[in-house]
Amino acid sequence: MARPVGLTEGYQPEWLKAETSACPRCATWSYDPETRKWDRLVSAPPGVTALVTTPRGVIGATVAWGSRLDRRGYLLPGGDVVEDNPLFLFDAARNEWIRLGDPQPSPGNLYEMTSVAYDTRRDQVILHGGGKNRDELWIFNLKTRLWKNMQPDVVTPGGAAPPECTRESVYLPGDDVVLIYGPSRKDRSRPALWEYSIGENAWRLVEIPPVTEVEPRQRASQNRAMVYDPKRDLVLLVLGSRGNGGPSVVFAMRYRRAQAVPASQE
Repeated sequence: MARPVGLTEGYQPEWLKAETSACPRCATWSYDPETRKWDRLVSAPPGVTALVTTPRGVIGATVAWGSRLDRRGYLLPGGDVVEDNPLFLFDAARNEWIRLGDPQPSPGNLYEMTSVAYDTRRDQVILHGGGKNRDELWIFNLKTRLWKNMQPDVVTPGGAAPPECTRESVYLPGDDVVLIYGPSRKDRSRPALWEYSIGENAWRLVEIPPVTEVEPRQRASQNRAMVYDPKRDLVLLVLGSRGNGGPSVVFAMRYRRAQAVPASQE
């Protein structure tokens, strides 16, 4: 986990005094499930908070959205500005982050809802959430180390705008698709499930059964997490309820593209 360290006034631990990196408060943390303890590792590059696990190691996308908000919490202008937002690979053996690729056109205007997934078939990272409206989908080829703005079509519903980023995405190797779950663009109180087909380079909105175990306003809220369990071929969705202190509900879905029902409208 890469996360900035918040310090209270008058408190400065010894390790921070000796830190010489460009961002001493951007810390990398590791968790040992056997000892159940967190350890602080090397400092992380600023903004590397969207992480994905790959056979090469953990890869992080530069999502420095904290510097893009005004004092009221609104996103500042400049979504169409070309930015250098690289990916970084964490080398656990050397305890350091390594930049992947030279400076180049890359997804810009990245925000806290940006998601990353790893394509196991092609050895590439899929990032959703770039561009002025945070709805662009970019792919980074880990062999060539180049970004590409895919500009996918929206097949279903026809003529609809592409989905905005929703923080969570998973890649399903069996169907060769990426799934995202979050609020509908037209009605943010209603959840939506989108499928991105890599082979077709196309978005499809998919019908899903209503979630009744969580109150309506929480069904598409930001209190959620989604992961793919390859051993059981299950997509696991965690929905939080009533804020950070409320209960959470875990849902499981075995997705089959051939059986998915396209949505007629968003």
